[in-house]
Amino acid sequence: MLDLLLEARDIGLYNAITGQWAGGLSSSVGEMAQMSGGCLIELDKCPLKYPGLDPWEILVSESQERMTLAVSPDKIDEFLKLAGTRDVEATVIGTFNDSGKFHVKYGGKTVAYLDMEFLHGGLPVMKLSARWIARRFEEPVLGAVDLTESLKTLLSRLNICSKEYVIRQYDHEVQQALL
Repeated sequence: MLDLLLEARDIGLYNAITGQWAGGLSSSVGEMAQMSGGCLIELDKCPLKYPGLDPWEILVSESQERMTLAVSPDKIDEFLKLAGTRDVEATVIGTFNDSGKFHVKYGGKTVAYLDMEFLHGGLPVMKLSARWIARRFEEPVLGAVDLTESLKTLLSRLNICSKEYVIRQYDHEVQQALL
């Protein structure tokens, strides 16, 4: 995917890109739709990791390995062809427009229709009040510590100790474990 994205960028096949992390398509498409002023997402065109997801689950499911790109209609065929040659799944799931709406459809029916202004600024800012109390702690009294023994204990932990036993079991030439 990275090779595809770099190559497509270099030949100007997309205008914007973002990840589908915390918030999935609702965030990635919603953020990019601010630039155009609106969007239409057709959820039934989205590839799914799991069958049987409800529309809201498709819309907000985060996916660390998926990206959302804004590709001009006149460049979509070239982009999809390039994705195919790089063995990267790419799907057209909607369009950006200037409708002022975040419009989401599933099965031909509207499942979300929000003003872009509301989507990005319609909720009041949450105001929380807090009170901070400075805590006071007594200075610890340290006894005699055997630093040599403490060091040996630390170095025996699996997340710190030598990894030689693992490395020696892996053949770097053939790239397989030697069992």
